[in-house]
Amino acid sequence: MGSPVDELCLVCHERDDGKVKWLKCLKCKLGGHSTCTRMTGLKSNASEVNWVCDPCALVIKSEVHLREEINVMKSDIIEIKNMLKDIRLPENLQNSVMAALPALTDRVTLAVEEA
Repeated sequence: MGSPVDELCLVCHERDDGKVKWLKCLKCKLGGHSTCTRMTGLKSNASEVNWVCDPCALVIKSEVHLREEINVMKSDIIEIKNMLKDIRLPENLQNSVMAALPALTDRVTLAVEEA
């Protein structure tokens, strides 16, 4: 799998000279020399290598972290909702608070996804 003629390595910014394996990032589809990307020792006949460039790896890690944070926030909101059931509030206030919690969850999720 060689590089397109006009594509430069993400790391060294040189063209593919055909001496080492050329890798394409699974996420952004940009490429780099196996030596530059620290993916050395690849067999020259290896057809596909699952590789993600450093910038995309950071994005993926951030996305995973944000999803984990969203799940924690949703769990916290469910816990608050369960705690509110045990508190004696006027019915109209209790209904208002309970109705607001799912909307809060949705707003948190949307805000993080837009970030």
